Amino acid sequence: MRAIVLEKFGGLDSLVYRDIPEPEPKAGHAVIEIKAFGLNHAELHMRRGEWAEAAPVSGIECVGLVKFCPGGEFPVGAKVAALMGGLGRTINGSYAECTRVPVSNVALIEADLCRGLSWRPFPKPTPRPGPACSAIWRSG
Repeated sequence: MRAIVLEKFGGLDSLVYRDIPEPEPKAGHAVIEIKAFGLNHAELHMRRGEWAEAAPVSGIECVGLVKFCPGGEFPVGAKVAALMGGLGRTINGSYAECTRVPVSNVALIEADLCRGLSWRPFPKPTPRPGPACSAIWRSG
């Protein structure tokens, strides 16, 4: 699977695309096919090596579909949100196509909350970078 991997501690250039093995199913965990993930300020500190722990794949939160859940806590195909639980710190996080998260850190997204929403990608950004890009460059 494709992932954004922390090659070394440092700036944005330390993040590289790599093919890595997909996480194996494990009791007490859910493997999630990631549909979206957040960019969190904590990940900047992990990337720079300022915190004690950083997994090769960063990202401490995501939403997606359950791919495997050996304990049956969530049905395969369920829409879920996941955060923390070691994501990006002690286990590979959400900057990937899939991740494996402790079920205690996964929440079912009820269908009625998602009415009319889809997983299709957002449109491409306009040629003008805007505030989000400048915030990334400044945090660098």
